[in-house]
Amino acid sequence: MHSTHPTNSPEASLSSVANRWASAWGAETPDAWIALYAPNAIYIDHAFQIRRCGKEILQRHWQIWRSSIPNFTMEVERIDVPKDGKGKAASLRTINRGTLEKDLPSKKASGKSFVFQGVVDFTVDDDGLIDSVNEWYT
Repeated sequence: MHSTHPTNSPEASLSSVANRWASAWGAETPDAWIALYAPNAIYIDHAFQIRRCGKEILQRHWQIWRSSIPNFTMEVERIDVPKDGKGKAASLRTINRGTLEKDLPSKKASGKSFVFQGVVDFTVDDDGLIDSVNEWYT
């Protein structure tokens, strides 16, 4: 997704974080995804009713998801950044794809490919690191 924001604006910075976050779900390791988070970040996955706190637990969350869905990808369809000039929050609309090959803790593997839309709201701290994520999908 291309940004229409000036490259040094808070909105452009949030768009960059959002795109890197989504792209990192499809990486071979969690390193790039984890690097985007503040040390005590909170991640809430409303679909699975999961709340994760801190980088170590977030890394494990990524690993569980990716070991169950090794071909998972997330594409940013749209990024909305409030025009308040603060650049601390964004909302994403995503398209998510993969194949559930191994069981998740609360869902049995089907071996079938899937596509679903998601909504992700996140905030960043003063250093531009993600400090909270709220994710919704069906």
